[in-house]
Amino acid sequence: MDETKVQIANGLKQLVNQGRPFEKLSIRDITSLANVRRSTFYYYFQDKYDALAWIFHDEVIDPTYPLLSAGMFDEALRLLLLNIKSEGKLYRSLIDLEGQNNLRDIIDKELYVWVNTFVQEYILHHGGRQAPSMDLVFTIDFYAGSSTAAVQNWIRSDYRQPIDQFVSFYRYLCNHTLEEALRGEE
Repeated sequence: MDETKVQIANGLKQLVNQGRPFEKLSIRDITSLANVRRSTFYYYFQDKYDALAWIFHDEVIDPTYPLLSAGMFDEALRLLLLNIKSEGKLYRSLIDLEGQNNLRDIIDKELYVWVNTFVQEYILHHGGRQAPSMDLVFTIDFYAGSSTAAVQNWIRSDYRQPIDQFVSFYRYLCNHTLEEALRGEE
């Protein structure tokens, strides 16, 4: 891991956590706090949105991939949520940010890849088989979309739902039809 890249990311996080509006953060603010030159920032990142995307991927998503690869979806989801909550103030303050490359777009993109990875690993671990009638792209779109909406709403709620409860509800809904869930079937 490149320490300078981490230093820049930590500078961005520190400024946002201090209450500085992300929209008003300049590259100069970030580089000044990180004690690096502007050119160094641009060596690593295109802009502050790129830095935010890197932070989310590096700190939230990437650590979960070994669990996904091992077929441990619940544990991967739990770690993903713990990683988000560990920087709770940062993500809560940015979840409703508007404009291109906003946090919602970053989460959407990252969770699509994340769910796709899980599906591919699941198929691989189960002999390369999938249900013959299953439309894989539709399935990935469906679960990635629901994952994105659930995670974003959880962040907006200021992490009100306990992580284990979130994982349990998510697992239940993955294993039951909507009608079964509405009837309260186990």
